[in-house]
Amino acid sequence: MQHQARKTRTMLEIVVLFATTLLCAAPGAVFGHDDDEPLGPFGPWSEPVNLGPVVNSPFDDTHPAISKNGLSLFITSGRPGGVNRANLGQFNEIWVSQRSSLDADWGSPQNLGPVINSFGRSTGVPNFSTDGHLMFFNSARPGGCGAADLYVARRKNKRDDFGWQAPVNLGCTINSAAADNGPTYWALSRCFLTAQGRGASVLKTSTRVSSATTVRSVPLSWSLSSAAHELTAAQRLGVMVWRC
Repeated sequence: MQHQARKTRTMLEIVVLFATTLLCAAPGAVFGHDDDEPLGPFGPWSEPVNLGPVVNSPFDDTHPAISKNGLSLFITSGRPGGVNRANLGQFNEIWVSQRSSLDADWGSPQNLGPVINSFGRSTGVPNFSTDGHLMFFNSARPGGCGAADLYVARRKNKRDDFGWQAPVNLGCTINSAAADNGPTYWALSRCFLTAQGRGASVLKTSTRVSSATTVRSVPLSWSLSSAAHELTAAQRLGVMVWRC
């Protein structure tokens, strides 16, 4: 299995969710050596390869987000050993697995700690700004607008996976009284895509015209919103939206 995984590591690895096990499938493109280097073009997908028992655990391991340089893999996991210690309630927390190069094996996931994760509450579904300084995620911690809210944390050094400052709630215009999940942010268009759980989840987009204006949150009219969707990921050019 490790030998198979190495064959794909010189290519752009897009980590996908399949049941509750993390796998990777690789299109015909490489990671940028510079964080500002654009990715692509993308070719046909290979068969998914399980990331193996170092990254995966006997518990639910979901919602992966990989850094642009391909060296840090953030996951949501209900495994024990984090802020929730034995985690008998299997609360989700955000962990990160690192590797020294694209040809190296992934290391054991490390917990992001109590600044990001919350005791007795689930935290997960990380997604990053294109410059790597912001991490958006969802959390059911107290003090929010509803069942679970979207938060953003900032780090000064985009290569410091544990340098996150205290997260800030995105507010009750984007968040609702229900469970809000699956954040995706377009920096250039100032557009923010989320999934809000009111019965069947609805995909919504929020647009900030300028820093001084109020964010307006509008449900998408696409057929995507007709069923339950938990995770969104948007292509940077805004041409495609991925969901599950």
